Amino acid sequence: MKPGAIRYQEKYWHIIHQMKSLKENWIISIKQLKCSIYYCNLRIKQNKNNIDENETKNKEISTPLVHDFFNEVNDLIPNLNKEYDELVAFNKSIQKNKIKYFNEINKDLEQKLNMLEEQKRELITKNKEYISLIKDDKIDEYYQLNDEYKKVQESINDKKNQLDELNNFEEEIHNLNQKIKNLDKKKKHHVKYPDRMEQFNKYFRPFALNINGEHPILTYNPDTSKFPLAISDLNNGTGTGTTKSLIAAYDLAYQKFAQDINKNIPNFIVQDVLENIEGKNLKSIIKISNKLNAQYIIAILKEKLNSAGLSEGEQRKLTVVSLSNSNKLFRDNEIQKEEEEDTKLSLEKKIQ
Repeated sequence: MKPGAIRYQEKYWHIIHQMKSLKENWIISIKQLKCSIYYCNLRIKQNKNNIDENETKNKEISTPLVHDFFNEVNDLIPNLNKEYDELVAFNKSIQKNKIKYFNEINKDLEQKLNMLEEQKRELITKNKEYISLIKDDKIDEYYQLNDEYKKVQESINDKKNQLDELNNFEEEIHNLNQKIKNLDKKKKHHVKYPDRMEQFNKYFRPFALNINGEHPILTYNPDTSKFPLAISDLNNGTGTGTTKSLIAAYDLAYQKFAQDINKNIPNFIVQDVLENIEGKNLKSIIKISNKLNAQYIIAILKEKLNSAGLSEGEQRKLTVVSLSNSNKLFRDNEIQKEEEEDTKLSLEKKIQ
């Protein structure tokens, strides 16, 4: 990684760390403090309203209306043994106690409020380096910065992924170049490929000539910057059938070549879609494969076997499995028997 890219990454990882810390520690804390401050102010206001209300009631205790009420009650209850002034003093005492209670509560709340305000100021002062844009306790600009931080983080992740991919490619290129160098070294000390090509073409060329009349030669290119193998000396206008025939000749020749050099390989060939090969060419392929110590497995239509001039006896001898519309590979035998019975009954009804 280049020094500029490292500094870029370090700078933004520092911003990310600070913004994350700010989000987790400052925003959550400031919201909690604001809620507590709001609740304290609300309670103080409610208590002040209660104090004002009780002070008003205290003034209204000795009104003429209260005096008249006391006289009515005193007439109804002769043995009350209480004076009007005692009633007034008792009620005033109750109101004063209430006012005293609310004042004491407000005193505690104001102390708590002062403490919360101080915590808020300390929190803002402590983080002012990262929230200098925030005024009047608004955090709108913080959220904008937070969005920008997320975009920067995504950009860093993308760049990191791209850098990892580039490093992987560079490592793969290095490994491939090392393999090429090793191949070049082996090539200098092991120059037997002309003999191997001649030994392989000893079978490939006559097999192809026998199958479709071509005279191909498999050649090897020691230049490691190019594809190593090629087939030359082909007639112009090679079609699909010719290509299929050459593939068969190549596979059969390789089986014979492997036997000559005692190379362990799977002793079978599997080929498909041979309908483009001419019948006589197919017959030549079968004739050559029958002389090899290997299996040649093909899936082909019966019509193509007929066009190759194979008798019914030869076909039965070579056939491993024969499939048709009534004898399919993946079909339930019971269902097949039922369908055969239905067909038989249908034919019998038509005859009757």
